[in-house]
Amino acid sequence: MKILSLHADTDVLLFSRIKAGDEQALRELFRKYYAGLCTFAYAFISNKEQVEELVADVFMKVWEKRETINITSNVKAYLYTITKNQALAYLQKSRPSFQSIDKLPLHLAVDYVTPEEQVSSTEFFQGLNAIINTLPGQCRLVFIMHKMDGFSYQEIAGILQISVKTVENQMGKALKLVREQLLKKPLHASKILYFLSITVW
Repeated sequence: MKILSLHADTDVLLFSRIKAGDEQALRELFRKYYAGLCTFAYAFISNKEQVEELVADVFMKVWEKRETINITSNVKAYLYTITKNQALAYLQKSRPSFQSIDKLPLHLAVDYVTPEEQVSSTEFFQGLNAIINTLPGQCRLVFIMHKMDGFSYQEIAGILQISVKTVENQMGKALKLVREQLLKKPLHASKILYFLSITVW
């Protein structure tokens, strides 16, 4: 908890510098969250170039509107919320048939995994991706946000604008389905369990 609090405090300090017109602070925030936001956006839009443009635009909007944006606690959640809104706006514009997150064929972007997360080979991530992609849309997104991005249930509820109870239900469903898939694919099961910090039983 203290580590998370320290990161949050650091982000708030960074944002206060951005509000004061410090471009270096914006670059630091960009380096810190760019990869994670790309992975998150890719879950909605499986187009690498479009994702990179969208995330870059998120930081541009933060810079342009820095004087009117007020963030006192969770900068990370704010960035993810903007990214989600931008991704949904893009989908609504580019796909007239788009209805809801739950019906999206969400994806996990291996390309954007940070060096710290590269605990095994590409084959490992392909196995992880295959398992995650068996989950229903919203269930998959909740799982990625909690296990990959480190958000709490309450933060996920705020970003996706759903109830905490819904997040809990979706996460319980996701864990059950992931465990079932791991039993069918034992090759990378132990590494995937370690990566996701969950237990089979």
